[in-house]
Amino acid sequence: MFPEASKANDCVITDWKISAKVQNKKPLDVRNKFTVEDRRVSAFVRINCTKPVQNAEFCFYRNKAKYACVKLPIKSPKHWRTWASVKALKGSWMVRFRIDERELLTDKFLVQGRR
Repeated sequence: MFPEASKANDCVITDWKISAKVQNKKPLDVRNKFTVEDRRVSAFVRINCTKPVQNAEFCFYRNKAKYACVKLPIKSPKHWRTWASVKALKGSWMVRFRIDERELLTDKFLVQGRR
């Protein structure tokens, strides 16, 4: 879901995927339910900004508690693509994506036990 605050942000998300299978730095399976057997879950984003920006940040929450945040420098604000991943631990997850402290997107996924 895209928060109201993202409308005021100069950057727009042009692609967003959550995946467990990655090949050549590209997601192969887009879904929101995983198992611990997937080992890792990755969030991929592509953005386009018309003004210079400094950093992107992925924050992952597991069972409503902050699990990890990954802050990345943005080298080029036009058609920029990156990702972050976490270990596939059982629980309800949420990932927030921000550009320079402004939230652009929040999404949820679930990691279940073995198949």
